[in-house]
Amino acid sequence: MVCPRCHDKDIGRIGVRRYYCSNCCCEFKEKPDAVILYRLLEDGKYQQVRAIDKKATCE
Repeated sequence: MVCPRCHDKDIGRIGVRRYYCSNCCCEFKEKPDAVILYRLLEDGKYQQVRAIDKKATCE
């Protein structure tokens, strides 16, 4: 598993199909057809930043 944002391999698992990259402080969730990137807001909530289609990146 590599970070979809910075492509670093220093990834930690924080939940079921949820990961955190300590290099770029990005949190992401792996789904069967996409990877969803999130950012942490000041109030502690998460906001979806971007969805990356896995099929488009594999071709």
